[in-house]
Amino acid sequence: MNLKWSRIAINSVMIILSIIMMIPLIWVILMSFKSTQEIILTSAFALPKTFGFQNYVEAWVKGMIGEYFFNSVYVTSVTTLFVIVLGTLLAYALSRLRWKSKNIFFTIILLGLMIPIHARVIPVFIIIKNMGLLNSSLCLILPYIASGLPMAVYIFRNFMIGIPKEMEEAAFIDGCSVFRSFASVILPTIRPAIITVVILTFMQFWNEFVLASTVVQRKSLNTLPIGLQNFQSEFSVDWGAMSAGIVVSVIPVLIAYTIFNDLIEKSVVSGALK
Repeated sequence: MNLKWSRIAINSVMIILSIIMMIPLIWVILMSFKSTQEIILTSAFALPKTFGFQNYVEAWVKGMIGEYFFNSVYVTSVTTLFVIVLGTLLAYALSRLRWKSKNIFFTIILLGLMIPIHARVIPVFIIIKNMGLLNSSLCLILPYIASGLPMAVYIFRNFMIGIPKEMEEAAFIDGCSVFRSFASVILPTIRPAIITVVILTFMQFWNEFVLASTVVQRKSLNTLPIGLQNFQSEFSVDWGAMSAGIVVSVIPVLIAYTIFNDLIEKSVVSGALK
């Protein structure tokens, strides 16, 4: 009986917290269908007088949200791809191969988890400037890859340590090389971890603002978080179009997390246990 009431209490608290967290999203969605005047004069949660997509059209065309959206997709996709490729290779070397000082090397990689990307903005800007990459997408892609690798290596390594060595030994007996064993045995086994890292990396850098606003020097290279500033002038803000842009930027993250939510939770718990 006590267990039943405990579950009811926990579920009730979770429902309340979920509703509270949904309030900002509902508010922004309602604002995206209102004019700026209507937003200022009416209640925040009042329904719009007419449901139209004028704000979305204005955000996509005049605010160039469409171009910034594809910039974000490109930068985030390339970053995620390289984080997965480099992260799995590094984790394999650290967990399955024998070589000197690999524990020291792993510790150095983990230091990247302790230093947030925003604490490295100035050094990164100086390095990118000296490399002549300020007018290229690489000014974002390279720092993002460096920032995403520590977490990826940590997750992949934890999964690979739990894979029985007999599986690889059987592959070697069948004539597989190290790379063939890596591709045929290790990668399929850590598929849940790969999906987890893909989603976490995507979510981490999709909305990144501080570094992007510092190193990006060309308007054509702006990502979505920077592009949302276009709706703000010196004396006014187009709240309706800005809200529409925010909704557009949130949709990919919501879809990705909704689809892979259960898999992410299982992978993180499994990695922690290993």
